[in-house]
Amino acid sequence: MYVIRIDARCADQVSEVLLDELGYAELLVEDLVSQLLLELFEEVDIDEVTIKAHALSEGGSPYCSIRIQATCSFAFLLDSSALERKELVLEERISYALMELFGTVDIDRVSIMVPVH
Repeated sequence: MYVIRIDARCADQVSEVLLDELGYAELLVEDLVSQLLLELFEEVDIDEVTIKAHALSEGGSPYCSIRIQATCSFAFLLDSSALERKELVLEERISYALMELFGTVDIDRVSIMVPVH
């Protein structure tokens, strides 16, 4: 089992429709991320998708932050280099998917971890 955490910021062309309907936007992101993760893992459970709209900062533009957490499984344990490659692939795919919804996207973190019990 793996825990995936993704943190992103979207700015520039933040869609007011999405910001007005954050619950709907979270469902869209959850569906998108589920599909992307299923391309890399055998089973996917989305634990959290949170989108927060942030007001204008002085001289800046509105933006939103996105936090995603998922639990995924794979038939065998992946070594650290395989996990790093999956993180890079996931970062690229998530970027493109979120750009379709939010415009400019900055991915702050994509991590795939084995939970410690």
